[in-house]
Parts: sequence; C-alpha cells; structure tokens
Amino acid sequence: MVALTRPKTLFVLFFLSFFFFSTLDASSRDELLQEDQPVEISADIITHDRESNILHAAGHVTVVQGAVTISADSMVFDRDKGVITADGHIEGSDEGGNLLSGDRLTFDVNRSTSVIVNGRLFFKGENVYLTGDEIRKTGRETYEIDRGTFTTCDCDREANPAWSIYSKSADVEVGGFLKAWHNYFRIKGTPVLYIPYFAAPIKRERQTGFLAPGLGYSSLRGTTLYNSFFWAISRSTDATLFLEVETERGVGGGLEYRYIRRVGSEGEFTFHYFRERDIDRVRSFRADGTNLSRPETADEGRFLLRYSHLEKVPFGFVFKADINIVSDDEYFLDFGMGDERSLESLESTLSLSRSWHDYNLVIEFRLFDNLLVGDDSGTLQALPKVTFTRSNQRLFGTPLYLSMESSFVNFERQEGIEGQRLDVHPRLSLPMNPGGYVEITPSIAPRGTFYWSKRNVEGRYQDRFIYDASVDITTTFVKVASLSSDGDGLEKVRHTIRPRLTYTYTPDVSQENLPSFDTVDRTTHKSEVAYSLNSILTGRFNDGESRSYRDFVYFDIRQRYDVVEATRKVTVPTDKRRPFSDLQGEIIIDPSERFTFTAKGSYDVYDGVMEDYDTSVALRDRRGDRLDVSYRFIKDENEFLDFSAGVKVVKSLGLSYRNRFSLDASKSIETVYGLEYAHQCWSTNFTYTRKLDENIVLLTIDLLGIGNVGGFSSAFGGK
Repeated sequence: MVALTRPKTLFVLFFLSFFFFSTLDASSRDELLQEDQPVEISADIITHDRESNILHAAGHVTVVQGAVTISADSMVFDRDKGVITADGHIEGSDEGGNLLSGDRLTFDVNRSTSVIVNGRLFFKGENVYLTGDEIRKTGRETYEIDRGTFTTCDCDREANPAWSIYSKSADVEVGGFLKAWHNYFRIKGTPVLYIPYFAAPIKRERQTGFLAPGLGYSSLRGTTLYNSFFWAISRSTDATLFLEVETERGVGGGLEYRYIRRVGSEGEFTFHYFRERDIDRVRSFRADGTNLSRPETADEGRFLLRYSHLEKVPFGFVFKADINIVSDDEYFLDFGMGDERSLESLESTLSLSRSWHDYNLVIEFRLFDNLLVGDDSGTLQALPKVTFTRSNQRLFGTPLYLSMESSFVNFERQEGIEGQRLDVHPRLSLPMNPGGYVEITPSIAPRGTFYWSKRNVEGRYQDRFIYDASVDITTTFVKVASLSSDGDGLEKVRHTIRPRLTYTYTPDVSQENLPSFDTVDRTTHKSEVAYSLNSILTGRFNDGESRSYRDFVYFDIRQRYDVVEATRKVTVPTDKRRPFSDLQGEIIIDPSERFTFTAKGSYDVYDGVMEDYDTSVALRDRRGDRLDVSYRFIKDENEFLDFSAGVKVVKSLGLSYRNRFSLDASKSIETVYGLEYAHQCWSTNFTYTRKLDENIVLLTIDLLGIGNVGGFSSAFGGK
C-alpha cells in the first residue's frame, strides 16, 4: 500500500475526476479536496514506466480519502498527456452515500473532462438514478448522456425499474434540470408512450420550469388543461404563471408573485382572470337546492386580485396591506376553494401600527365588499379607523389598575348616514387576593361617545355618556399526582378546577336617536350574573431528554342569569320571564394521538332541548387506518352528519370513503369513494365522487421526483 498526502497526485486526480464533480451537494465539493487529508491507494501491483512516464495499477485497485472510495480492476495514468484510464467494475461512493459505477472511465486532467462507459449515477438525497451508454462530464456541473435512462425507482442494475424514461440524448445540470430528447416512458422496461421532450429537476430546491399539468373532463368545463410555469427569479423572489383551458367554458390564467425584500419586508401578489363563454350556462349548473344565493353581477370577464405586504418602517411602526378584490359577487361560487364558496363579504385593509410597553396604536383603512347585495352604495366603510389601547397596568404605584379602549372612525358610504365617531372607554380595576385563596376584581368603566354625522335628521353633533361596572370572583384548585418513579413515560398528572363568578351592570340609557354604525352605538341595559366552571386534566411526560404535556380532558360549562329579565314587568299571562341563558358546555377528551373526542353545544333550560351542538370522534392506529365522524345540529336550520374512513388493506394499498349527509333534507350532499396504491417510486389515486348536480371520476398518477404526470377526470349527470 502506498500513502499519499498531496491531492494533486495521480490517484487523487483519478477519484476526483468523475465522482467528485457528480455530487449533488455543491457545498460539499470543496470539503472533499483537503490538503491535509491523506489519500490511501491499494492494488495488487503498482508500477511506473519512467521512459513513457506512465503509471500502472492492477488488481483490486482502491482509492480512499476519508469517506470517499473508488475502486476498479485496473487503471493507467499517462502523465505526459494528462489522461487517466480505469477499467473493469468501477465503483464509487462519497460522504453523502451517492454512488457511481461503470465499465470504463477516462479522465482528462488538463481539460477537467471525463467519460464513463456503461455508467450509472445514483444521487441518494433525491433518490435519482441516471444511466447511460456513455456519460460525458462537460463542465464542473454539467453532463451529456447518450442512450440513457432516468428513474427514482430502487432496483438492481440488471433489473427493469417499475417506471423509467429512456432518452436518446440528455443534458444534465447538477442542482438544476435533466433535459432529454426523443424519450420513451417505460413500464418494467416496456415502452408505452413517446415523449419528444422531457425535463425533470435533479435537486429538490426551487427551480425554474413547468409544473405538472392537469388534464381532465367535466360536463360543465368540457376537456380541461391546466398548466403552470414556476420562475425562481432570485433567492428572495419567485413567481408562478398558470393557464386554464376549458373547451366548454372559456380560457383563463393568472400570476402569483412572492418576494422578500429584507427581514421585516415581504409580500405576495395574486391575479386570476377567466373569460367566460356563457355565464348563464355556468349559473345553470349551480341552480339546484345547494346553490348559495348571490346577486347575478358576473359577466364574461371575471377576475380576482389579492395583495398582501408587511413592512417594518422607521420609529417602530409596522405597515400592513391586505387587499382583496373580485370582479363580481358570484366569483367564489365558481372559483372558490373550500370555505371560500360560502364567503359573504370581502375586506381590504391598509394599516399602520405601533406598540409600546403599555400602549398600542393602529391606524387602518377598511373597505368592505358585501357579496350578498349587488349595490354596495349603502355599505359602510371605515376610512380610516384609529384605535388606541392601553393594557391593564398598575396606576402610579397604587393598587389600582387602568386599561383603556378608544377609537376614532370616519364612516363613509354613498347612501345613508355617515360621519365621524370618537369613543373613549377606560377601565379602572382593583385586583384583590384575600388570604391567597380567591381572586376578586371589581372594576368600573366610564364611556364617552361623540358623533359628528352627515345626513342625520337629529343634527350634526351628538354624544352619549354611559358606564359599565363589574365584579369578577375566581379561585383555582390544583391537585398533582406523581405516577412514575423511573423518570420515563407519564410521570405526573395535574387536575385544575377553576370556578368563576362575574356580575356586570350597565345602566339603561336611551340611544334611539343616535346614529347606528356598528355594535358600539347600542349598549343594552344589563344586570347580569355569569358563572362558569373550568376543569383540565393534564399529563406530564418524560422521555429522558425532554418533557412534554398533554391535556387529557378539557371541560368547560357556563351560563348567565339576567336580573333585568327576572324583574321586568309581565304584561300578559302568556308572557314568561326567561332570565337563564342557554347552558353552554364544551368537552375535549384527548388521551393519545390515536383517539380524540370533542363536543360542544347550547341547551335551552326552559324548553328542554338542544339549540345547537357539534360532536366529533377521530380514531387512528399505527397502520394508518382512520375513522372520523362529526355531527352538527342547529335548531330549525340544518343537521349534518360527516363520516369518513380510511383503511390500509396492505402497506401499499388503501381504501377511503366519505359521506356528507343532510339529515334535515334526508339526502347525501357528497359521497366520495377512493382507492390509493403507493409504490416506492410511484402512486395512483382513484376517486369516484357523487354530488347533487354531477358525478366525477378522477384518476391521477404521481411519479416520485416528477409529480402528477397525468390524470383522467370525468364528470357526468347534472345539467
């Protein structure tokens, strides 16, 4: 064995010739070439021909530097020409586990180029395999491949992978893209699809390029094609451009742009535009009983614009923008995702805020778009609204505490009363803790509200002076039990009980002649007692290195007693006083990650019925099976049951089912059947969805490293 310590020697050049530059992680390349790290070379025979200046090594040749290893049957170094040739069973690995293999390797030291015959590269982090009859290194991070394959499927070199893409020629940029021409998509080595041009990322970082397209069909849209292009503009900015083609409906597209200017300065801009072919036809597809009522304000051109920005400006102020604009009140019915479809209004704001230790100042302009009315001339806008608050802090070293909420708003609208309002609402409190067992906090809050209004028959200036007072009494009982003595697993359980009693009083003040802009302008006469009980059972776990906590049981129950209602005058025999509010409760049982139960609701103590309640159960197991059941009830409105389940038949095959059923209408709103098969390097998902207006069949195939390469969607039934 010969040991060398200088990296410019023969065998250092050899093992760096190809494998060193094929490593995906560019940051590790410089670390491999270290002057003080020795290189060890072993072979059965090592000779040097001084006349021809050629070095020969034969028989089990191995080069090792740190965690990097290269081996071959034989190798020759022509020092005059600067060419290294290695033959037979070439194998290599680097510190990251990336692998190189081939039959013959030639490296030109002077030009820093190399060629490997019948070569194979494996990049572990990305799980990418590249093979080629001939792989040529043309630059520090670029390669050319003749008659090669690309796949992310694990398999022996001699075996056919589950899927692969065979290319007549390809260019590879490490950390960038593989670009290939005249390709065949192959399943188990059998060609099934010709692809003239193919591109795929070789490193999972932000990369410019086309995203996976979507192809489908529905009775509303016809044949659909969705395609997107991602543009990695810089390290701090990127954009996505997308195109929508729907043969029966129209054409659209848009842009998403994201940026970070510096720490504390970032934003996102989104614009979507769609050109409808026949808006009345679109409305006909949602004209059944499930349609949400909206004014018909849409025409052929429809768009959405969203913009958000955060900026830290001088003197500790923060500027925020949140702009939301749509072309029509029906936009989210046709383009909304999830809960967006039921949006009733949009709000856009521009704000400037500043926080101090005890105070907070916010100046904001708020613009509302009421999606339930076609004419927004009567919609009230706050342009601007200024709020100034003080947190509850001790007052000048006394036992008293002072907090405050104040605001100034300029209300504008085209029709109706508008004007300005100043509202000042300080609160003075005296927290007490007699004996350390109970917390008692009496407080009083005077309130002054001043109006300068336009188009008001009562005159321009008006004011209101009122106050509210309260007494809050609470105490806390805590019991801790130690369970584990070995410091592992559940070691302690804490039970906390917190009863609370609050009395609130607001005098009866006439406010009928005041402008009514929002809830601030109407305070009701109140003499009310509120009582509640909160209980939490918490476990503390110790895994030997850190502690974690879990609330096993959370329970809360509350109710109010209205003294004004209890003492009001009864005018007719059928009139009954009902001073007790609904009894409200909530419970969450969460003993482990495998089981969760939640329930909350309101109970009418006079009629003896539930006004509303929600319950849900979630079950999980280690295999991945799941069961979710939720029930929602609102008296005289709706009643829904949502059931979903997923079963892992085997590790790679799963079945799923979901049904959203309207109990009050006695019909299923949506039913989804699903089947998913997952392989190491690919997966497929089949769903059949039944809705009130259409049935949808969707088949998608995902290839590891490429994404969704295609799918089939069919909708039938309905209109």
